[in-house]
Amino acid sequence: MTSRASTTGARVAAILAGSWREPVEGWTGSAGEAHSVTPLLLHGGVAALAWRRLRGSEAARGVAAAELQQAHRLQSLRAVLHERAVGRSFALLRAHGVEPILGKGWAAARLYPDPGLRPYGDVDLYVRADQYAPARAAALSPEADCPIDLHAGLAELDDRSPDEIEARAVRASADGVPVRLFAPEDHL
Repeated sequence: MTSRASTTGARVAAILAGSWREPVEGWTGSAGEAHSVTPLLLHGGVAALAWRRLRGSEAARGVAAAELQQAHRLQSLRAVLHERAVGRSFALLRAHGVEPILGKGWAAARLYPDPGLRPYGDVDLYVRADQYAPARAAALSPEADCPIDLHAGLAELDDRSPDEIEARAVRASADGVPVRLFAPEDHL
């Protein structure tokens, strides 16, 4: 690794360090240091985390920080839309007689202090293998207005019974719709 790459990686790591924790420690580095890695933060999907760390600092006044702030705003808006998509997806599959479990995406984002800090693109729904056909029909229907990543079976959890996994499932509400998520020990 070159010295420049090492410095760049260290700056990215320094900006992101603890940015998902509550409370977040403010950035004490310079605006120039933040500016030098802003393109990497923007393209790496971590701009909102970087903004959370920089927002109360001297570096927050720079042009690069404004780009990070805009990225955070966009991800926050997308988080609201994704939550609605999760609720609609559950309602759609239930209308077709299928009871899914949600993994990844929104399930992980809701654990952050601000759901806009964790970007994701689709709704990962897991269904029992015998419910896959009606679930797939629902996901491919014109009523499905968001990207659903449908999984037959319960991922890498073959060492556990589906009944155990479903019994441990965590209940939550996505845009007012009751949803089921993998329990923390299953979601890992």
